[in-house]
Amino acid sequence: MTSTSPAVPRVLSYWLRRIRRTRTELLCPGPRRLPPAIGPAAFEVGTEVRAAFLQAARTPQRAQTDACFVPSEARPGHYFADLYALARLRLAALGPEGVFGGGFCTFAEHDRFFSYRRDGRTGRMASVILLQ
Repeated sequence: MTSTSPAVPRVLSYWLRRIRRTRTELLCPGPRRLPPAIGPAAFEVGTEVRAAFLQAARTPQRAQTDACFVPSEARPGHYFADLYALARLRLAALGPEGVFGGGFCTFAEHDRFFSYRRDGRTGRMASVILLQ
């Protein structure tokens, strides 16, 4: 997945929504579990994504945020982003007691996670929302 892929804004938006918490949730102590995501060895982004995260980072966290992006040797101007580390930084700034999870890679773990982008084949899936 590259930063030019239309899926990148959706992935980032999804992750940002997952790590944001409402004021009520933040005031309630308790651990937070990170959901499965694409791992740091597989999630390649462009300079604009890295720049957006660095700009959004608070000054004390800027160096730590920068460390979450490893330059790609094969593609200049691209970086491998560690979404788990980025989420942990954001959550640490918000103050929950503990943050757990973050050991999976939805791209690399073929046997555990389905990925159309990775496999290039479709399946059938449906979602239903029932309002009563």
